[in-house]
Parts: sequence; structure tokens; C-alpha cells
Amino acid sequence: MKKILFERPIGDYLPDEFKRKAKEASKAIYDDPENPAPSSMQVASLMMGMPSMERGKTQQLLSIALNNFYKMYPDIKKLVDEGKIRMDVALGGGSGGRMKQQSPSSQDVEQVRNMDPDFEDRIKQRNFQMARVQGNAWRKGFGSIKNMKDEIDAINPNFYEVYDNFVRGASRFYWENTEQLERMASSGAGRVAYCDVYPDKKEKGVWVFEARAPHLPLLMMELIKGAEYYDSLMTLPKNKKSGDVLMSLTDTHKHEIQNMNFGRHLTAKIEVLLDMYVDGYEPSLERDLVSVLESMGPGVYNRLMDGIVNDDQKVINEFINLCEEILKTF
Repeated sequence: MKKILFERPIGDYLPDEFKRKAKEASKAIYDDPENPAPSSMQVASLMMGMPSMERGKTQQLLSIALNNFYKMYPDIKKLVDEGKIRMDVALGGGSGGRMKQQSPSSQDVEQVRNMDPDFEDRIKQRNFQMARVQGNAWRKGFGSIKNMKDEIDAINPNFYEVYDNFVRGASRFYWENTEQLERMASSGAGRVAYCDVYPDKKEKGVWVFEARAPHLPLLMMELIKGAEYYDSLMTLPKNKKSGDVLMSLTDTHKHEIQNMNFGRHLTAKIEVLLDMYVDGYEPSLERDLVSVLESMGPGVYNRLMDGIVNDDQKVINEFINLCEEILKTF
């Protein structure tokens, strides 16, 4: 199938220096001589072995996964309690097929492009958003395993070391096998783990989080991804056709590898700016703040993201000032 011009992964929007630093930042962690991460082969072995290791404990692990997820996203828990979100979550089961096509029709793309003059800019914004979603899912999802250590130890004291090794080695695995993983994501029908977020077909006004993962660390990553992705849906174009075509170009599994690799560095940079320089900021305000920024449209949003990834101090100062003004309205 001929590649559509607009099917650009996040890496196409990033300067080479940013991409170099993203890889170096990950490498510094997994090549730490004091605590070297497992090799790619060892990570693959861990990946295959964890489902068997967890057998007989999956319900306990699922319980602590959901409890910790709800602590991290209390608003999602509130919507679950109100019946507005339905959680369909399983651990250790098989993965399902892909819900989204990996490439839209060129006719649909051209139709929306003709009726929406900002469509190309929306594609760029959505790619930045997907990198943020995947970056946060990786950093917060895998990062949550440390916070769950006591609960994990209570289930089985041998599990945590295995999880920690996998989490540290996963970064090496994704960087050392990027091209292979991208090919698999582009052509494969199945998924090792996923969290699909979609409207319930039977109950109007209800959203479904359908999450599947073979083991606990990936389940935490997928749950966080679901919450962050749910937020991103709120800033789609109001025109359904435009939104659907936009998602068919940007919200695809074949782009997830670059989104994870580069998104971690992007979200880390944004987090540093917010924590160190934005007066009045608290981590609990991050999602509300980001939602406002994303709702300002592609012109403003893309300018800010371009400034951040290019280390443009003038634009970074604008970002800081704008965030402070937004926080005053909360």
C-alpha cells in the first residue's frame, strides 16, 4: 500500500539533537556501570517467563494494579463509580487484534484536508500528543512498580526483582530493536499488550477501557496509557469526520515505538520546566494544565512544543508564562 504523505511519525517533527539526547538519556540509565540493565535477550526471556511466574497470583496482582491506578487517577475512579467509564481489564490473557486500520484511505484524507485548512497542523499536534501519552505511560506506568514494592512483596517476595529487571531492561530492548519493533507494529495483527479506549456500543455516554497485558509492569503501563489517551480525546476536532481521519493517521500502533522512545524524553523535559520554573504548579494539576494547552489549537500548541524540543529559550519562557496564567484560573 502506498504511504500517505501525512503518515509521519513523531521523529519527523523532532530535531536531530533532541533525538540524540533522547537516546543518550535512556542509554545512561540502562548502561549504568553500577547497575547495568539486562540485555535485550534477557529482557525477551523475562517477558516470556513472567506470565508463568504470575500464574495463580493474577487476581491479586490485578487488584493492586487497579488500586494503584485509581490512586494515580482519582478522577477516572470517580467516573468508574458514576458508571461513566467501564473498566475491562485482564492480566495474563491473550492479546486481541487491532481495532484501528494501520493506514487510512487517501480519499478520506484528501476530503478532510480540503474542508479543514488547519488539518496538517492538527496532524503535527496530534503526533506530539501521542508522544506525550506514550511517554507518560512508560515513565509513570513502569515507575509505579517501585511504589508498589511492598504490595508486590506481600504477594510474592521474588516478583519485584524480576519486574525491576524487566523495567530497566525494556528501555535497552526498545532502543536496540527499534526497526524490528516498528516493522512488527506495522504489519502484525496481534498485540502483546494494549489499552483501547472507546465508547460503549450498548450504553450511550459510557466509555470503555479495555486493557490486556501478559504481566504486571506492562499492565500498569497500559492502564496509564488509557487514562492519558482518554484525556487526549477531549481535544479532538468537533467535526467527527475530521477527528476520525486524524486519529487514523496518528493514533496507530506502527507509530508507538517512536512515541515511546522520544515521548519519554519529551515528557521529562516538560516535567522539569513545570516543576522548576512554573510558579503555582503542583503535579496534581498537570493533566488539567496540559488539557488547556492542547485545547488552544495547533498553532499555539505546536509553537510551544517546537520551542521545547529545539531548546528555544524565548519560546520556553512563553510556555512558562502561559502556564502560570492558566494556573491562576484554576
